[in-house]
Amino acid sequence: MNTPALRATAPSIPRGDVFAFADDEIERAATELWPRAVIEAGVHVPSVTAYVRRMRVDGVELYAKYSLLGVSLVSLLRGACGDWNQIRRDQAAYVRRQDALAEREAAQLRFLAMLGRPKACRVLGTSRGVLFTEPVRGPSLAELLLQRPQDSAELLAAPVRELHRLHIPPARYGPHAPAPIRERSIAETFKRKFHGPSAQAFLDRLGEQRCAREERDRLVELLRQTVARLCRFRSSSLSSKQVVTFGDLKPEHVYFPDSGQPVFIDPGLQPGRACMDTAKLVSRTAVLLVAARPGDNAGRQITGGIDAVVHAQLAHLSNRAREVVLRELLVLWLMDTVNIVTSYLSAPAALPLPAQAEAVVQRAAVVCALLDRLTDGLACGMEADAVWEDGLTLTRAAAS
Repeated sequence: MNTPALRATAPSIPRGDVFAFADDEIERAATELWPRAVIEAGVHVPSVTAYVRRMRVDGVELYAKYSLLGVSLVSLLRGACGDWNQIRRDQAAYVRRQDALAEREAAQLRFLAMLGRPKACRVLGTSRGVLFTEPVRGPSLAELLLQRPQDSAELLAAPVRELHRLHIPPARYGPHAPAPIRERSIAETFKRKFHGPSAQAFLDRLGEQRCAREERDRLVELLRQTVARLCRFRSSSLSSKQVVTFGDLKPEHVYFPDSGQPVFIDPGLQPGRACMDTAKLVSRTAVLLVAARPGDNAGRQITGGIDAVVHAQLAHLSNRAREVVLRELLVLWLMDTVNIVTSYLSAPAALPLPAQAEAVVQRAAVVCALLDRLTDGLACGMEADAVWEDGLTLTRAAAS
């Protein structure tokens, strides 16, 4: 489901009502799936997208994810889907649909299990719009990058290598290919947010509940310029040479258990160019560095790892093709960063944010300055290599 346009008079939705409703639905779903089990609710996991809670069923740990209307919690709480009574009525119908987000994500995880590699977390069941999955033991890629920055090139290359097995044309999967989750597409998310009559109102209200007035005015201006440039950069090549992409390749979505083989969570499989996955990995690793500030040395090592992975992917291309692909990757990187930073800045104050999101909000000026600088470079006709090097330099500086 696409995110509805935010109306000027949109009602604010009480967070407590939404969370209590989600908890009730999760408990009902768990009881339906495991009627004789002892079910214990665990901690809520802050997220700007779905409502996530840890649980125990007969002592076995699992995650429960509940999506309301297939939109982010940020959009829902800002009133993009109507008032609370309307949301509950619509949700009752939505969870019965075969294309509900929980059903598509479960189908994608089962599809990955059938392939065997890339390896994904195991589905334990779905009911009432709730997806239950098994936890993955071991550190995430995000944790390992900060713990072992000297190994960044190999750490970042590992999930990219695994996805080579996935990156084939959708038609070659035949009837086994699951329905796509386009809600997690970089370009589609950017289009939903910034194309149409509601885009300017959305930008104008960024940071209202998260930033001081003077800082907010500056952030909005930088983002307005950035978005205007990115709207002109949309590439016609995005629809060509499509393969099945993972769609949501973030450092916190890749885990390394004792076996050493990466395990993926939260897929968003969709057709697209393979560089879409690399772009999201670059974007979210850069955001991780801005938030964590691991220091100059670690920043150099991690951005060096990013550079090595991207150059390995470009090595076989001609100079002309390299310029096209690297420019497209840059545009997708910047679009994705705009997508996530505007989600954080537009989040209602009542919505608990993950620690990384809170840190990004506190350093939003750094992120927005980077976006403005790089999109300006692209708009002025700088070669992609030069903009890429500038981006890595700014990210290193932000890390320290």
